[in-house]
Amino acid sequence: MTCLNPHQRNSRLYGLTPSGCSYRESCLADHPHHPYQQPEIDWILYGTVCFNHRAAIIRHLTRPMQPAQIKRFLRLHDSKIRINLNNVLDVIRFLQSREIVQPVHTGKGRTQYELTGLGRQIRQLLLQA
Repeated sequence: MTCLNPHQRNSRLYGLTPSGCSYRESCLADHPHHPYQQPEIDWILYGTVCFNHRAAIIRHLTRPMQPAQIKRFLRLHDSKIRINLNNVLDVIRFLQSREIVQPVHTGKGRTQYELTGLGRQIRQLLLQA
């Protein structure tokens, strides 16, 4: 195994080396399922979104939502999360700067946010973890 984001202090991610991949494939040669292919993604960025509030917002952002809607949705569906509107706004700004979410402007002057293509990839990985 090797660390995929060695410069991170927290949320370190580990993956197989090429020899580890070949060993895994030899062990699973008789297994009927496809071998796992590690997705091409920025693992340092993925490690930065693995924190509790960031990951929760990405996992639950399934449609365009306003920050207040995100807060209410999290409080309703994930009782372990303690988050206020300022936390949601900070996380949204962070995710927007990393191009994980993008604003969707409605005609009513209220900005909603949705996941970008990269955000959907990260969401899929978070749901599989």
